Amino acid sequence: MSSQLDRAAQYKNAVFELKVRAREDDNYQKQCVGCKEKIFFVEGEHAVTHGHIYSRAGMSEWSISLLCEYCFDKIMKEPEEVEPEEVNNGLDFGPTTDPFDC
Repeated sequence: MSSQLDRAAQYKNAVFELKVRAREDDNYQKQCVGCKEKIFFVEGEHAVTHGHIYSRAGMSEWSISLLCEYCFDKIMKEPEEVEPEEVNNGLDFGPTTDPFDC
């Protein structure tokens, strides 16, 4: 168990070290349009912080959307299941009229 924790800590340290390097390099200008952080690549299972890209697919996605995987994953996250009564605070508005229903 401790070796898994050690690997997780090493991974996070590597991510944050590259993030700092990217921030400090004035010649490096690639950044995420979502969080405005400079992007950097550290291969892994998931994004740890803003600007982090962890997969080859994420690099390809950045070239299209200009979003780091942290922001992309946050935007594309499945919404949590919402109960119908939570949507309208328990109020019953009756049947709705669909303007396209002929």
